[in-house]
Amino acid sequence: MKTIIFLRHAKSSWKEAGLSDEKRPLNKRGKLNAPEMGKRLKEKGYRVDIIISSTAVRAVMTAESVADAMDFRGELIKEPKLYMADEGEYMNVLTSLDEAVEDVMIVSHNPGTEWIAEYLSGRTFEIPTAAYVRLAFKGKWKDLGEKSCEVLDYDFPKSERLR
Repeated sequence: MKTIIFLRHAKSSWKEAGLSDEKRPLNKRGKLNAPEMGKRLKEKGYRVDIIISSTAVRAVMTAESVADAMDFRGELIKEPKLYMADEGEYMNVLTSLDEAVEDVMIVSHNPGTEWIAEYLSGRTFEIPTAAYVRLAFKGKWKDLGEKSCEVLDYDFPKSERLR
């Protein structure tokens, strides 16, 4: 069984007015939430073979922080197609994965993260910053399609306060 973790980037900073959207870094809360979510993923025993991140600074910072917290030592790929991607771009990235990859994490943005999770699972999600949805898929990456995944887990930073 293959798994996909869709992780939305952590909260970003708007302090520098002239900074382009793609260059915005994480803010203080984002720098706290990203490693916390990585820690939760590790505590649950989740692992990934590769992490594929949007090239936006806030996404890369999130991916690196989560990877560190998970003790991830694999490849972190920066994929320009994931910056503000639609379902088609997500599907192109996922269906072209090597079959040796069993578990992947995609770090990206909304609304794309919500769209692709809904497309693959048939369920609707609100995915706030630093939240993730973990899906399972039986088959080959090239056969991934609409409603082909089951939802295994969903978590977000503020959920700790609700427990």
